[in-house]
Amino acid sequence: MKVLEDADLRGFSTMRLAARGAVVYEPESVEELRSLARQLAADGTACHWVGAGSNVVFGERVETPVVSLMRVDGGVENLGGGRFRAGCSVRVQRLIRDAQKAGFGGIEYLFSLPASVGGCIVMNAGRGRGPSIADVLEEVELLDWKTGAIRREPVDKAAFGHRVSPYQSNGCVVLSAVLRLAEQAPEVTEQRIRERLETSRKHLDAGLPSCGSVFHRGNRWLFQAFRLLHPRSGGLAYSGKTSNWIGNRGAGTLTDFKRLVGKMQSAHRAIRQACELEIRVFE
Repeated sequence: MKVLEDADLRGFSTMRLAARGAVVYEPESVEELRSLARQLAADGTACHWVGAGSNVVFGERVETPVVSLMRVDGGVENLGGGRFRAGCSVRVQRLIRDAQKAGFGGIEYLFSLPASVGGCIVMNAGRGRGPSIADVLEEVELLDWKTGAIRREPVDKAAFGHRVSPYQSNGCVVLSAVLRLAEQAPEVTEQRIRERLETSRKHLDAGLPSCGSVFHRGNRWLFQAFRLLHPRSGGLAYSGKTSNWIGNRGAGTLTDFKRLVGKMQSAHRAIRQACELEIRVFE
């Protein structure tokens, strides 16, 4: 297991804010992760665990240990009949490509995400308020962080919502999942991948490091207004192309992020509407 001290955290989040962590653990197997969980639990030490970091931003100095899940389980297994087992560390693009080769698909709308399968499940990643990964989940394998116990359980789809899953608050890490995909010709999958990438190029501001949508609930007219006004703070700015999106111009910090988030939340309070953060803040 890799252990990094006084680590540069920019590589652990797609927004790449200037941040350093006291210690980062990079377990390279489920057993190493399990052993680490038991050790930290015995010491009474809390931690932050992250996948590909597409929904996470870090504080300028993070004293709480960070645990990266990107080396734990990178396997994809075709179980037959459209069922695939994917480890938490698998990039979602690989899962889609492996399924394509076997003649299955249906989740190509996730292809543009810089995310892992585990992260997609925890955040219930999807396309707008339409389909999401929960739609194809059958079973998850979980690690209880306090006890180190591993269990498998069927997926209760009713427990999922827009960018919400039961694994955000149950004290467990998603180790792997079984997904059931639809039979689909490889050329259809390829076309849908191309369409998704083209849509992303056209509508999403991928020119700067970001974490995608900042809020999972809010007033779309205020989001549009901020896109047009393009407010900035330090190295960060609301995108002039994509509403509800903050880009890092090169020297952004969590302080900048909080200022911009605060502006949006204040605008929502002024019209008495809810504005809920989608991005997780680790300090």
